Amino acid sequence: MINPEQHYNGLSQTEVKALKEKGLTNHLDDPNEDTILRIIVKNTCTFFNLIIFILALLVLSSGQLKNLMFVGVALCNLAIGIFQEIKAKLTLDHLALISESKVQVIRDGKIEPISHRDIVLGDYVCLKSGNQIVADSTVVEGYLEVNESHLTGEADIIEKKPGDPLYSGSYVISGTAVTTVIHVGKDNISSKIMLAAKTRHKQKSMLEDSINHILKTVSMLLVPLGVLLFITQYFFQDLSYSDAIIGTVASVSGMIPEGLVLLTSIALAIGAINLARQNTLIHDLFCIETLAHVDVLCLDKTGTLTEGRMSVDKVIPIDETVNAETLMPGILGALKDDNATNLALKEHFGVNPIPFEKAIPFSSERKYSAVIFATQSYYLGAPERLFSQRLAAFEEHISRYTRDGKRVLMLASSAKKSEQLPDDLKPLALIIISDVIRENASETLTYFEEQGVDLRIISGDHPQTVSLIAKKAGLADYANYVDASTLTTPEAIEQAVQQYTIFGRVTPLQKREIIQALQKQGHTVGMTGDGVNDVMALKAADCSIAMAEGSDAAKEISNIVLLDSNFAHLPHVLSEGRKVIHHIQNAASLFLVKTIFSIILSFMTLVVGVAYPFVPIQLTFVSTLAVGIPSFFLTLERDYTLVKGDFYTNVLAKALPGALAVFCEITFVTLFTHYFGYSQEVRSTMCVLLTALCTMLVQKEIYPLVSHYRRFIFTTLSIAIIVGFLLFHEFFEMVQLDWRCTLYLTILAGLAFVLIRIMRYFSNRYLYRHQTQHT
Repeated sequence: MINPEQHYNGLSQTEVKALKEKGLTNHLDDPNEDTILRIIVKNTCTFFNLIIFILALLVLSSGQLKNLMFVGVALCNLAIGIFQEIKAKLTLDHLALISESKVQVIRDGKIEPISHRDIVLGDYVCLKSGNQIVADSTVVEGYLEVNESHLTGEADIIEKKPGDPLYSGSYVISGTAVTTVIHVGKDNISSKIMLAAKTRHKQKSMLEDSINHILKTVSMLLVPLGVLLFITQYFFQDLSYSDAIIGTVASVSGMIPEGLVLLTSIALAIGAINLARQNTLIHDLFCIETLAHVDVLCLDKTGTLTEGRMSVDKVIPIDETVNAETLMPGILGALKDDNATNLALKEHFGVNPIPFEKAIPFSSERKYSAVIFATQSYYLGAPERLFSQRLAAFEEHISRYTRDGKRVLMLASSAKKSEQLPDDLKPLALIIISDVIRENASETLTYFEEQGVDLRIISGDHPQTVSLIAKKAGLADYANYVDASTLTTPEAIEQAVQQYTIFGRVTPLQKREIIQALQKQGHTVGMTGDGVNDVMALKAADCSIAMAEGSDAAKEISNIVLLDSNFAHLPHVLSEGRKVIHHIQNAASLFLVKTIFSIILSFMTLVVGVAYPFVPIQLTFVSTLAVGIPSFFLTLERDYTLVKGDFYTNVLAKALPGALAVFCEITFVTLFTHYFGYSQEVRSTMCVLLTALCTMLVQKEIYPLVSHYRRFIFTTLSIAIIVGFLLFHEFFEMVQLDWRCTLYLTILAGLAFVLIRIMRYFSNRYLYRHQTQHT
């Protein structure tokens, strides 16, 4: 039996200090981690900020300083974005520090918990089931079963005995051992792999990809269009240098989607902060997007539907000559497993350490544990695994309790000393164990069902046991279960995930295969888990959620960690993800209206040879009142519906009709003012008012006026636009309109309603058909 404090003194504090001074610690900076300086630089040093700086210099050279207002708006946006990202980083760093799993090391003859960063070369580390191996080591004493799939690509369990190497990034499936650290920091064999991907997979983000595609497209058009516009207006339209510069700056600044990146980073940061208030740690901000698209959620029974606490109800003797109550303390004294089942057994039977030759720890693959003594071997595990060929003799007893949602273990013995199941195995007793259902499990399951999220319960327990627990927890489809041990082919699993809700007797590998089968059928899959047997499934899921009380390995690879291990927080997590993505899509649509119509108008200016219809301060007036302010205040709105479709299509479907309507309205105004000989100032005034109207109508389409709050925002901003024109038209370089212009403006205003609806019909028809063809 391992007793580290009696057998190992470990390093002294003096030795540890000397090693730290030499830099022989396990601390390794992550080049992918955002520091405060990196956040500031990342937000400040962008291509669009460079363009805005150049545009500001051009406006200064023109002498029309009030047209620099767009720079003030950009600086405010920049400051807000940096502040929110830094706030989110500090909040998440604090939570990560609190939730960080500690490594048990031996120093000065005592076991003490430390951060994995504080490990030094030569430290003695105590490992047990569920622990992540954080530094390359060698087993000194004990026995471990380890998963090294991050190195080998295979999920096979590898045995580790004294003298065998352990590699950082692996995790312990079962067993206990004392190890000594042989590499730290960058000298770890797997350090490059760990730095590249840690063990948590990087989220594939449609949101990030779509925004990058939009930015790349705009960036390619921005400079050449700006240069051509200046050349056209200055050399061919005989505009003054000042007017040509102002027209060019208005066009280019209008094309810049400066709010798009800002609102995305702010929304994700605020979402992470809101989740932090719910004791939820986000490892990857973009997993919030994935979370919003989750339509199937796979739940591990233990720790989600149940509290993870178990109790022994009764012991049923099979061999009357053997007293299980007498045998179990000695068996438990040899087994060092600290899972919920073993803790319940120890609480009921007690522990009496006696000499033994070998202990085989429990694993989810093996589904039993064993202790070999000098004269007898004892096996404890699932009856169907211990007696797969002779189960019929005990089926009646077992079914009686599994139908009540109980877990059934069997104690058996053999005269042989075998790690594998011997052929002379003799049943001794059945041990009946019950789970404690979580208090709010029923409300949580009902919420997911109401939100259109399909549930799958995945467990290693008997399917009848899982079914009855699901019934007690309030799952509607509790009777629809299958024994996963009968699913022997990928095709059988793919068919089963369509047909069944509850999966019992699932191996860790099958958990992953179930996730992959659901993904293959087009689902976005979330997975919750807390044990080392859930790790492969958590890695495979689109969005993985771990409990803080779970294993180190499960927490390390998960995108989200519930810090209080409260399953009832999952609805808040899902709702926050949906709310954030809905807000980003809606606000992005408003911002892109300006970008799209600015690009179209720039082409029109080049082709037709007319002056650009706006000056920068006019676009600032429109974008602030019709886009920026409503986008900010409507973030308070809550939309928890399932996010459907891809970001790019959804955003364009909302933005394109408004942008095309603006283009049509400006074309009509240009023809009208040219025919009647009105000035450029009249044309600009009419274009500003009609652009503001179209943008407000798009806002109304995106945010229907179904609440008092929305009606208040819409009405207030509409009044602000009217007041801005009536009282401050000179400041915004607009003029009063005569009766003919006012009448024509009224006609075009009515036409705007019709145009947006027509444009929406045709754009939606094209975009969604195009999306379907490429899905």
